[in-house]
Parts: sequence; structure tokens; C-alpha cells
Amino acid sequence: MVGERIGKYVVTKELARGGMGVVYEAVHETIGHRAAVKVLAAELSQDGQSQQYIGRFLDEARAVNVVQHPGIVKIFDFGTKGDTAYILMEYLEGENLYDRYISLGKPVPLLEALRIARQIASALHAAHQKRIIHRDLKPENVILVADPDIPEQERTKVVDFGIARFLDSSYRRTATGLVMGTPIYISPEQCSGAPNVDGKVDVYALGIMLYEMLSGKAPFQGEAGTVMKAHLAKEPPALRERVASLPEAVHQLVHEMLAKNPTARPTMEQVVARIKKIELERTQARLLSAGPEASSSGGALGAATIEMSSPPRGVGGYAHTQMVSALASTNKLSAERRVPRRLALIGIAVGCLLVMGLVIYLIAGRGPSLPVTPKTFDPKADPATRPNDSLEKPETKPEVTPEAKPESKPETKKDETAKPVKLPKKTHTPAHGPKSARHH
Repeated sequence: MVGERIGKYVVTKELARGGMGVVYEAVHETIGHRAAVKVLAAELSQDGQSQQYIGRFLDEARAVNVVQHPGIVKIFDFGTKGDTAYILMEYLEGENLYDRYISLGKPVPLLEALRIARQIASALHAAHQKRIIHRDLKPENVILVADPDIPEQERTKVVDFGIARFLDSSYRRTATGLVMGTPIYISPEQCSGAPNVDGKVDVYALGIMLYEMLSGKAPFQGEAGTVMKAHLAKEPPALRERVASLPEAVHQLVHEMLAKNPTARPTMEQVVARIKKIELERTQARLLSAGPEASSSGGALGAATIEMSSPPRGVGGYAHTQMVSALASTNKLSAERRVPRRLALIGIAVGCLLVMGLVIYLIAGRGPSLPVTPKTFDPKADPATRPNDSLEKPETKPEVTPEAKPESKPETKKDETAKPVKLPKKTHTPAHGPKSARHH
């Protein structure tokens, strides 16, 4: 296929092989757009039931476009080429869940595993609302890609709806009693070939994947027949026995998802809600353990993301939103705890200000206001005995009425140190005789 044309795309290289087809990279010959093209396997296209397989390709393209969820791969074209069929879909640059984690056989950090499971559940809840079930959910069909909305973050993409079932359609491409899916992840009802399966088969498969991520291995292992019998008759080993540090809420959720009776399992919507609650409680606990000062300054945020930091881009858009919500809630709790202390500090500050104001008031000589009897100003009074009213009001001159007597000049004290001045004697001519003369 490499070098051949499919529509306006040229096939450049092979990417992966699956049970029903081969996935290639293709580039648009005019605009250079990269896409992934899934081509029906040659052996199936030559099989007597080739039309049934071609119909499944069409079902996959229809299912994805009916759901329209960011957690599901986009498919934008379907067609046939000779005896085979193909679908053109968005090119996903990332790793599948099996290669990233499951193949290592080691537990995935708790918050990382919860984030992945929640995002898968969110995408499949959208599919279930459209009455579409996947029926072949497994780690190889989940791709971890860069989140375009949040730099340095990741999100999941569910792929391969090749054996998806439309619950509203009476037409079945799979014969009744035929087992479809991957043995490790198929539900008990699929193992028994039940004719009327619903979205609870996807819940069971996701429960197996979450169990495997948290413990490092699936609950049932071995040959296909042995595993299928275990799905039908055996209870999975208690998750807490393999991972003792897991919160009880996680243990309970996983085992409810693995219930033998489909009606006892939660819906995908309930799975999403319960995982969100666990994430929120877990993040709040870590933030609170770091102290209110750290949570208010953001220092505990780094501590809370330790479990999500492997791989480096390990938080994801939805987990980031939840962590911000948890941080906001935790800061609110911390603020409530600090309210009594803040009130006490405010009271002390107000008291100090009142004391300082009183001291300044007393120093300035302004005591409490008392009734003051006004004094009559006497202009003849000694200046030294006049009241100092300069602070109360400016000095004014007394009004002089017409009846006021002219002011007498103050007596001048005789300077005793001055020498007497002799005045010349005057001679008076007596007007009426000698008795008119002055005697000294």
C-alpha cells in the first residue's frame, strides 16, 4: 500500500496492524494534511463475508461521527478501493495505553490511572447516550496524545469502533452466540454469547483496565478459555490485597464495575462522577496535609501533582480542571480556618489605633469638651493678666461708642536719675499793686 493513492491522499508508511485491518500514514497531495487511513485486511476482503467486514468499517465511521466527542478519534471519510474498504481519520501522534503502561507490568500512579479511566468513561458515556456501545475496549484501543487546549498535558482518545453495536438498529453483523472482543477484557455476558448486551459490557472492560493499571496485572490471566471461564464463575482477587494503600472508595468502585450481574454495575455516567469525587478528595487531602499557607501560595499544588507527574505530561485537561477546583475548595477551607485569627488581629489593630489617637489627643491639650463661660475683655487690664485666647479666636479691638469717654493718658513716672533743669525767672509787672507778685 505504501506509495498508493487513496482519494487525494498518498500512503507514506505503515503505522499498526489489527485484527480487521492495517493503519497507514497518508498525506494529502495538495495541502500536505496528514491523516491515518485504515484499510481492511487483505485476507478479509477476499473472504466470502467481505461485505460484512466492509459494513463494519462503515459502522465505525458512522458511530464516531454520531457521537462527536473530543475523546473519540475523528473519522472524515469512508470509501472502497477495488475489493477492499478504507476509512480516513485524524492522525494521532502518541502512544497507546498498552505500550505506555500495561506492557511494563507495574502499577500506574493512582491519580494518573484515575485520570485515564475518567476520560475513557467520559467518551464512552457520550457514545452510550447515542445508543452506541464499543464492545472491544482494551488498552490497545486507547491512545494517549497531547492535549491541544493545555500545553504539556495529555488526554485519551478511544479508537476502533469496528465491532461497535447500534442498540437502536435491529440489524446484527455478528451472529448470535459468537464471542466478540478480547478475552482478558470481555464481560461475562459476552463470554456466554448473550444476545442483548448493553453499555455495561464497556463498564466491565474499563473495570478490568483500571484494575490492571492500579495493580500492574489483570485479575484473570492465562489461556483464552481459562480467562473466559474465570469471567463467568470466579470473583476477581481483592484489589486491596494487591495494593494495600488504595483508598477504600477506589477499591469499592473497581469491584462494582466487575460485578458478574450487569445490573449491579454502575453506568458510565456514574463512573465519571465517582472518579471525579475521588480525585477531588484525594487532591484536597494532599493540599491540606501541606498546610494552609502552602495551599494559599500554590506550593502544595506541586505536591499534589507528584502522583500525576509520570510521564512528564501527565495531568490532562480534565484533571487540570479538577485540580484547580480542588485547590479553590481547599483554599476556601483554609480561609475559613483563618477567619478567627484574622478577626483577632483586626481587633488588636483597632485597639492600638484608638490608644494612639487618645495619646495624641491628650498631648495636644485637647481634653473632653466642657462648657466655658465667656470672659469680658477689658482693654485697660494688664496685658500679663489677659486670657490667652489666641487659640480660640483672633484678637479683636473693642468697639468705641459715642458715649465712651476719651481715654486718659497714662501717667509717666518721673525719672529720678535725671538732673533738674533750671528755668529762667520771669518778671511780671504787677497790674494792680505790689501784692500781685508770686512768692516761692
